[in-house]
Amino acid sequence: MRHLQAEAAEKQRWCRALLKAVKRLCGRFAKEDMRMKKFKKLVAAAPVNLVGWAREELKEYADEVIFYSEQPKDDGELAERIQDADAVLVGFATQM
Repeated sequence: MRHLQAEAAEKQRWCRALLKAVKRLCGRFAKEDMRMKKFKKLVAAAPVNLVGWAREELKEYADEVIFYSEQPKDDGELAERIQDADAVLVGFATQM
């Protein structure tokens, strides 16, 4: 039971760190006018294992957010998924 609780807590920490990094990137793109700019399209090109609240919060940083639940079958499919994205999230198992 403790192992599951520790795993859940680690996942929450990871999600917060990811969202903090995305927010920081949005802020860097907006320095000239001091307002946060959104990405036009953010794509999770492979499973990224985010908790529900983190998926919802990512929508605050992009006009369009797409999550894929399966690994791309090949490089061509990966390229197709991310071709017009200006921000990409990948899982640890994704080779680029």
